[in-house]
Amino acid sequence: MIKAESFLDRAKGLLGSNNLAESSGLWLVPCKSIHTFFMKFTIDVIFINSNSVVLGLYSKLPPYRLTKTFWSAHSAIELPAGVIQHTLTKIGHHLRIQAA
Repeated sequence: MIKAESFLDRAKGLLGSNNLAESSGLWLVPCKSIHTFFMKFTIDVIFINSNSVVLGLYSKLPPYRLTKTFWSAHSAIELPAGVIQHTLTKIGHHLRIQAA
């Protein structure tokens, strides 16, 4: 998991990438909403609060979409499409996140 904390790192996000490796992700801190404008692939997105509790989920979010704003979110995690379904992640779950 790559942690993006600077304004530039968060603004760039996954733009310009052709895919997201199966075992990787991008942790955007802070973050209350994301967009997939100009992206080339579908992703899963998880919004969490400061205690790493899941507040919102977007499974298989395609390019050129905008999420709603999660006002109480601390951060967002962008993952390969299908991870949410595979891990059975639900709103209210507590995540353990480890940045590389």
